[in-house]
Amino acid sequence: MDICRNNSSKLNLVRSDVRDFEIERNKYDLILSSYVLHFLHKDDSYKIMQSMKENLNPDGLIYIQVFSTKDPKFNKNTLSHDFELLDNNIFHNLSNDTYISFFTKEEILEIFKDLKIIYISDEYSLELSNQEPHYAGVVKYIGKKTNKVSV
Repeated sequence: MDICRNNSSKLNLVRSDVRDFEIERNKYDLILSSYVLHFLHKDDSYKIMQSMKENLNPDGLIYIQVFSTKDPKFNKNTLSHDFELLDNNIFHNLSNDTYISFFTKEEILEIFKDLKIIYISDEYSLELSNQEPHYAGVVKYIGKKTNKVSV
């Protein structure tokens, strides 16, 4: 955050738990969530996605990137004694009381069905960030909030 703050005086940076962050109505033209929402219980992820949709500016864009059920960790967690499989592709990590959720492309499309689809994919790709290189299954979605005129 310091690097961003030092390089742009126009940024308003906030550090918070995403579950507690209030997305203000008519403030954002772009809401981006990359590799975040799958580290929550899906109930929390769904609430956040709903807030994104409701509070995005007209003609604004939402970009979501979450783990898909094709991710290798899905099968690995199924076999692990450290994880309890809950319903709807949610795993509870018993050792640290956290969650990891896996999504399907159809699920993301259903959540954002009232937005115009700009891009949707369910990819299996090589990730080179943070840890050692590894493969990940990811659903990527870009949707646009359109102004619907009632007749």
